[in-house]
Amino acid sequence: MRVIAREIGMSSSGLHSFLYAKSKRGPQPRIHERLVRWYRTDTLSKKARKTRVVTSEVARIAAAVLLEHVEVEDQKKALKKLVAVLGEVSGKPRPRWLAELRRLADEAGEADE
Repeated sequence: MRVIAREIGMSSSGLHSFLYAKSKRGPQPRIHERLVRWYRTDTLSKKARKTRVVTSEVARIAAAVLLEHVEVEDQKKALKKLVAVLGEVSGKPRPRWLAELRRLADEAGEADE
């Protein structure tokens, strides 16, 4: 996580808080801007497009960016729907990062119960 945080231009504790925080406010705009800039320059770079390497961490970050504008109380339900749709269209074999997102969605549902 430290390596990714350094690449993004933020602290590892800041990235950890972003990924695992239970804040109802959502991410700070500055953090969002850094993540979007990093995602566009690194993940969508020429090398990434060629190899299409997506790790569980990249998938979590991408899901967090996608869901940040969803109301906080609806994010868990939205994550479950996102995982379901990705599961339907991802083909076989399923990518490892999808299993990680599914696990996070399941854990988020259990936390509500």
